[in-house]
Amino acid sequence: MLPSLRALNAEAGPSRPRPPPYVPRNVERTYTGPDPASLPPKRDRSQAEKYFARVSNENILPSKWSKVIGIGGWVVGGFAVVYMALYADFGKHEHVFSPLRRAFKSYTHDLDTLSPAERSVLGMDTPPRPAPSGLSASLREPTKKPPT
Repeated sequence: MLPSLRALNAEAGPSRPRPPPYVPRNVERTYTGPDPASLPPKRDRSQAEKYFARVSNENILPSKWSKVIGIGGWVVGGFAVVYMALYADFGKHEHVFSPLRRAFKSYTHDLDTLSPAERSVLGMDTPPRPAPSGLSASLREPTKKPPT
């Protein structure tokens, strides 16, 4: 017969807590920064102000081409954002731009179509009137070209 779990635990003696797993550290890869003795002495405020005044270039105005490139970057970026939000193909599933696209499509559809009131004012909902009977048959039908 197999010994029970209690019998095996009794033979093993009192249980001890397991130590945490040992994770060896690679001392060669540990970087703690430069040695403080090798660093140069700290700069005082006057030296820092002199340095930043020299490198700040506040008096140099941008050239014409840098302005053109800057404005062109904003224009191209704006076009890309509008294209991605309204026209880019993200598949048939619902995505984050779907509500915006539905609103844009309904807005542009309203610009292209006439309302029912506008259609009735223009007479587009009424059927076309027949041609008056006093016209000759040649005016009602398009003329045919004679064969050449």
